[in-house]
Amino acid sequence: MFDVSRNPLAVVILAGGTGGRMNSKRPKPLHKLAGASLLQHALRTAKALLPQRRVVVVGADAPDVAAMARRLDPEAQIAVQPRSCGTGNAALCALPALTGFQGRVLVLYADTPLTRPETLKKLVGAPGVVAALGFETPCPFRYGRLILNDSGGLERIVESGDATEAEAAVTLCNSGVMAFDAEGARRWLPALTDDNCRNEYFLTDVVALARSEGGACAVVVCDADEALGVNSRAELAAAEAAFQRRARYQAMENGVTMAAPETVYFSYDTRLGRDVTIGPHVVFAPGVTVRDEVEITAFACLADCVIQRGTRIKPFAGLQGDAGNLPGWPGIDQGEIRNPIHRPGAHRSS
Repeated sequence: MFDVSRNPLAVVILAGGTGGRMNSKRPKPLHKLAGASLLQHALRTAKALLPQRRVVVVGADAPDVAAMARRLDPEAQIAVQPRSCGTGNAALCALPALTGFQGRVLVLYADTPLTRPETLKKLVGAPGVVAALGFETPCPFRYGRLILNDSGGLERIVESGDATEAEAAVTLCNSGVMAFDAEGARRWLPALTDDNCRNEYFLTDVVALARSEGGACAVVVCDADEALGVNSRAELAAAEAAFQRRARYQAMENGVTMAAPETVYFSYDTRLGRDVTIGPHVVFAPGVTVRDEVEITAFACLADCVIQRGTRIKPFAGLQGDAGNLPGWPGIDQGEIRNPIHRPGAHRSS
């Protein structure tokens, strides 16, 4: 396991997505999943690894993304990619922010929000000069393939459009997330070319460059859900569904009872105590903490509040903070909420 106290770590987040395939004027990193932007998910994951440096790479035409990154993480450095020409070029744009850094560099994507910090610790601690995060899928289609050598190490990464018939049959796929030595990155990233099916600079080509120097490369395999990327509204919905499945399972493992878990929706920061009971069709907006032994009955919607131990919330109840009523929820101001602890400025619905 990688020890950040002994081995310096820098995290680079590529956040240059434009949202074109989402048919949106909003940049892709600012679209929300479980109440937080995709960028916020990536930054939360990065911070959990306690890196010495964090760098967010944004497009030249995305000042909103840069502004959001500064607001969410004032300590992060912002690098600008002048034109969109591939992940390798985006990573290259981060190098000036890593001047003088010696250690491991982890590259994350703002549109891959479900990768666990525990998985990433394994990745940055993997042996060799480069490690790629992969996943198995019976339907690899557009994903890059991870090609292993006879010793089980990573030999190269082949994009789907450049794969031979034999390579296309490989089901071990590339998530895009990579870790490599900073010293090697300073050689490999400037050496990337756009001689491929899409005429882009692929970050994946650093594997071949490292292998050409005799460096060992490795693969860490994760669950397919952790590698879910968001490029469309449908994929955003799939990522939301995966987040909710994970959150529901974790809640039940931690002592929460849910009568119909598939109907309960959590936010990225929902905090639940033990022996909490949640009825069907309950929605947790951001900012909710629930203490032990609370019962939340059907169709409640909670936002920006703390519910004290032993409270029972009746059906169709709504509790919000300063943001006011949440629109579109029938009965949001009905029911009774007993003895909640409010955050400053919060109020009970009547």
